[in-house]
Amino acid sequence: MPEKSCPPGFVFSGKQCVQSDTAPPNPECPPGTILENGTCKLIQQIDTVCPSGFVEEGNRCVQYLPANKICPPGFNLSGQQCMAPESAELESTCPPNSIFENGKCKVTVHIDIVIPAR
Repeated sequence: MPEKSCPPGFVFSGKQCVQSDTAPPNPECPPGTILENGTCKLIQQIDTVCPSGFVEEGNRCVQYLPANKICPPGFNLSGQQCMAPESAELESTCPPNSIFENGKCKVTVHIDIVIPAR
């Protein structure tokens, strides 16, 4: 019996020659998915609902809180400002042509002394 042979690129299978070239399949993903590293990946958007008091920023929920107001030593918070406590002695003011002396205003008046002639 003559030996059966197949042309290049074919192999004998049963009673016929079949093509032996192979090629890898092309991966294909269903609609709505993307091919990533040989796997079909489905991405779905989720509705972000931030808790009360938070706001959405990008893909995060963020809450803004007021900063604590702390004054440096020796100062007190007054509204939105740090104030140094003021304490000073009361100043007494005297009317013009007088001076403050021993807790009282002292007025000095210059008078001319007239000595009668004899």
